Amino acid sequence: MLRGIEKFRIRSEDHSRPYRVGHVEAIPEAIPPDEVQPLRRQRQRLEAVLAAAIERVRAEPKFPPSVPDEDLVNALAQYLDLEILEHQALLECNGVLARCRALIDLLEIKIHAPRGGWSGKVFH
Repeated sequence: MLRGIEKFRIRSEDHSRPYRVGHVEAIPEAIPPDEVQPLRRQRQRLEAVLAAAIERVRAEPKFPPSVPDEDLVNALAQYLDLEILEHQALLECNGVLARCRALIDLLEIKIHAPRGGWSGKVFH
């Protein structure tokens, strides 16, 4: 499992060593101007859904408003206690707005799951 600071595409692999080395190309995810306001609205919805999930385990949610929308969405997509395939699906979303919407949908499903279905644990 990899954790990274930006989205990338593996262009090739070097198999000459006993460990994997990849040659990668960064995939920029600039937010188009017409998605800035929709992302702001979705962030508010994401915070509300996440607060409801955290409330299940009686924790106090804190969302620093100074964190840019895209950083919050990407951090949650990376660090929330989700299944590996769920993380992968979020990473494969085409852009931050799509990732935010997918994350909201995923959290809403988990919140409404039976009590034993999701622990509500937020981070690994």
